[in-house]
Amino acid sequence: MSLRHLPEEDDEFFISKSDQKRSVDRLQALGERLAELSDKQLKQLPIDDMLLKALLDTKKIKANEALRRHKQYIGKLMRHADEAALLAAMHPLKNPALQRQLDLIQARLLQQGDSYIGEVLAKFPAADRHTLRQYVRQAQQEQSKLAAAVAAKPEPPDAAESADLPAPAQHRLWLHLRELAAINS
Repeated sequence: MSLRHLPEEDDEFFISKSDQKRSVDRLQALGERLAELSDKQLKQLPIDDMLLKALLDTKKIKANEALRRHKQYIGKLMRHADEAALLAAMHPLKNPALQRQLDLIQARLLQQGDSYIGEVLAKFPAADRHTLRQYVRQAQQEQSKLAAAVAAKPEPPDAAESADLPAPAQHRLWLHLRELAAINS
């Protein structure tokens, strides 16, 4: 049997290696999201010049392996950035008008389907038509199943309270729209 070094109980700052890796992966993913933003949007964010240059250089790299290494480099630079400030700057829901706009877009997507997707793609150039169509179809199918279930049997009194919660597919659609708004802003 080998003895392992266990952290002292009074050692408050012990972070496991797995937690450190998760943190680095999270920062690298945030860096990848930042790299998708336009040059104008990047310059508005609270980031240092070195990270800004690395993010701008990402758009010039075409080779897959070079791009993978560069994303790791961005993740390394992100360790020194203020993650909370970046997330706050990218968070679109600080604006209630934008939240209402996203709700209206979601409602129109569910009502009009494929005919409205073109307008959404014009508003959010980073959107992928295929992905957006999948989210819309899943939400529409879920909506029709719920409507059929409600028509088939009357609601018990407790079900009226849970009816205010959005259906899972509709929630995923709304989260996707929110992400597109964050990338676009």
